[in-house]
Amino acid sequence: MRRAAVALALALGLGGAACDGDAEGRADTAEQDAAGDATGDTGPSTEFAEGRSAYRLVITTELGQSHTVEWDITDDPTAFAFGSTHIAPAVSFGMTHNINEPATMAIGVNFGIVVGSDAHPVQTDGVGTYPFGVAAPGVEVFLNPLQYRSRIAGSEGTLVVTAFGTEPGDVVAGHFEGRILADVDGPSKKWADVQGAFQFILPERQQGQ
Repeated sequence: MRRAAVALALALGLGGAACDGDAEGRADTAEQDAAGDATGDTGPSTEFAEGRSAYRLVITTELGQSHTVEWDITDDPTAFAFGSTHIAPAVSFGMTHNINEPATMAIGVNFGIVVGSDAHPVQTDGVGTYPFGVAAPGVEVFLNPLQYRSRIAGSEGTLVVTAFGTEPGDVVAGHFEGRILADVDGPSKKWADVQGAFQFILPERQQGQ
């Protein structure tokens, strides 16, 4: 089941939204799955169309939920928070996308502070490998009934930034993989395994308030 879900993540339909129920995506999966087997790469493709903002996610939870998501969010201005509405002159950047298919989910990639100030030091400062933990950057997935976050202590994995910028029009891209924990009280932590890739074109900055 997990292999099938991961294979589905290789399908790419970035002319518009696509998810694991997309017929065109399934048509492309066989070819790309074969290529993945030949190279040993079974994770989501990190290739995206030039100039597009998009992401892919494969998630499998302790509760037995498994979903593959691919989405082009280029034309969705509500997906990005890029600016300094309450921390000026520092600037933060994050993506949050709400979907209803293949399940009701909220998917987030949060880079925290990308332009710092005396009061707010930089959290993501460029290309590199960032371990999951209590600081940004991180990955969040709400999948009913739980919120899974890489920034909970005990989460294990990495977010790799392969392209980075802080000006409108710059590309922020990378991929991630690991086990993230649910935001619940008590010592018993529920978890989700995630693999994903992203490419975001920075929008115009929000003005400070």
